[in-house]
Amino acid sequence: MRPLRTALLAVTAGLALIAPQIAAAAPDTFIPDGYVTVAFGKVKNPDGTWRDISGLRLPYRITPIFAKKIMTERQRIAQALTSPFEKILNATRYRGDNPFRALAPGARGTTSGGGTANAPTADQVVYSADAGSGYGYVEDDPSSLDDINISTAGVNKPLNKLTFGFQYNLPTFGNFLIRWRMYRNYNPIAAAVGDFYDEFADFGVIWNQSVPVNAASKVEISIAQAGVTPTQTSFYMAQQFRDASNLQGEGAFWLGVENVYNAAGEPSVGSSLDQFWYDWDPRDGNYKENEIDVFEANKADHLCVLKVSSTGTTANAFPTGFATYIGPTLSGTLTSILFPNDNNVFTGGPFFAGPRNSPLIGFQYDGIVGNTNITSISARTATIATAGPLTMRTSFFHFATNTWVQVDARPATTTMQTVDMTYGGVLPLAGFIGPGNAVRMRIDFFDVLGVLPRSWNCGVDLAQMTVTNP
Repeated sequence: MRPLRTALLAVTAGLALIAPQIAAAAPDTFIPDGYVTVAFGKVKNPDGTWRDISGLRLPYRITPIFAKKIMTERQRIAQALTSPFEKILNATRYRGDNPFRALAPGARGTTSGGGTANAPTADQVVYSADAGSGYGYVEDDPSSLDDINISTAGVNKPLNKLTFGFQYNLPTFGNFLIRWRMYRNYNPIAAAVGDFYDEFADFGVIWNQSVPVNAASKVEISIAQAGVTPTQTSFYMAQQFRDASNLQGEGAFWLGVENVYNAAGEPSVGSSLDQFWYDWDPRDGNYKENEIDVFEANKADHLCVLKVSSTGTTANAFPTGFATYIGPTLSGTLTSILFPNDNNVFTGGPFFAGPRNSPLIGFQYDGIVGNTNITSISARTATIATAGPLTMRTSFFHFATNTWVQVDARPATTTMQTVDMTYGGVLPLAGFIGPGNAVRMRIDFFDVLGVLPRSWNCGVDLAQMTVTNP
């Protein structure tokens, strides 16, 4: 019986070893608690151009956590030097009035973390500063920045999910705007100028779900549709909480909503210097060398987890047709919309017999994709009009509901205009794939004011649809 028992123990041990790997490989079913809307946003494309992501609806999950109040080194020194009378006075005013703003910056920290990611999953963690407990927050910290070093698995891959935390210390709940800014490079220069440059993402969402007061929350938000793509392992991310009435992200900083820190431990995936940039001198969203700060007995990393798709692939649809469905075709074939800047533009003329609110020129793109299991659907167009003012609207066809879904609207231009767009609504993405794996898009031009003469036309130099597969 001893050999049999030994064999059973070996099998049991083997199963115990592979069980965590099996669990890690299981895809995470993201069941949202709600959605936030991108109030404003731009993301840099690989070619250096910017893409507008305003209007995307991003799903999120929220978890209550506990964060203790901690002090920065600068705050601790200031408190130690302050008389009892001044302490009472300071309790009634914001830290922006701190008379010790000229103190030397906190000592530079050392690189912490350096852990590696677990076995690849549908969402692969490329940075994790989340010990699961021991969180902290700093009083009057609606704006700060942290350095991030992701694993190489995240380079040139769109971020799928972003986890962050905030402490809500206001007496009642009110909507606020959360703004993220991401920079590739840092160079300490004149104190009056921000030290970070080569920005590759800047977007903000309105947070409108009520949360408990005097409590902290951890939020995981799916940002796959935004297409935020790090091109190197190291970058810097600022997180700001602002007045929601300014939809461009320039509202007043929302004192009483604080950043949460992974104070108890170092990053388990990726790494970060044990320091951060505390925006206070002045609080202006420009992070400078003299605003570097540390904690005496806690780690100085934002609570942050970044994930990418370990198996995701992005593929362009294969175009099968392109034609005017409203108005006459003046020139062009299917090949005209395959490549931009090739002096081969598909042009159409207006049709004036339809209803006043209908498009005068309408183009329709048809294509096919590899499979129906997609995590995002987007498009890129290059268009031009010979007159204005005109409004251009782009829509994707949702086969499951038999409806056209508008994904972009903007003024048409008399010079070639390239537009990137991604669907960010709540309709099931699989519904945008029809029989035979078909996809469909329309580009329409409207004379909203009804003031244009009849001698004008519009052209399309590029029409391309793209899907991401898990």
